[in-house]
Amino acid sequence: MIMYGMLFKAVDLDAKTVNQSELKLLYGPILESVSAAAERKHHQYRQQFGRMGGKVRSQRTQGSFLYVVLVTFQG
Repeated sequence: MIMYGMLFKAVDLDAKTVNQSELKLLYGPILESVSAAAERKHHQYRQQFGRMGGKVRSQRTQGSFLYVVLVTFQG
């Protein structure tokens, strides 16, 4: 779940950079497809985690490379 969320965010940032270049027509559709698939998987896994008793309490980015997620599971 967390990895798909991070992938979605990373692809979104890359897509914004590509959209400002001449590579937009070549890589834009690929990045959109990967981003949409990652977002779908992220939501599917988050729902499944919730049905199992888990809850994501908070998510935040610290600096450039640290992503902190606080979860509880079954209480």
